[in-house]
Amino acid sequence: MIALSQILLLTLIPVLATILGGVVASFRPPSPRVRSFVQHLAAGVVFAAVAGELLPEITAGGQVLGVVIGFVLGVGVMLAVWALVERLAPEEAEAATEEADG
Repeated sequence: MIALSQILLLTLIPVLATILGGVVASFRPPSPRVRSFVQHLAAGVVFAAVAGELLPEITAGGQVLGVVIGFVLGVGVMLAVWALVERLAPEEAEAATEEADG
């Protein structure tokens, strides 16, 4: 069994990284390109965690149709939010896309 002190020590790593990132960002805000990179990295990490940890457990129960429906609905909501943002603020969305593309 893992000791509570070891768990707390390992928990300090992301806590300290978050604090350090916040301090650095307050003095030097990230560019839109860096912000986009970090957001895509975080999305990739979440997707990898879901694919590696949760999907095998979910599909083991034979609920594959539910997983497919949930994934399709999630992508649909994401695209709907993107379209809504572009419709509400087309100039800002276009500028952000141009800056992210380089």
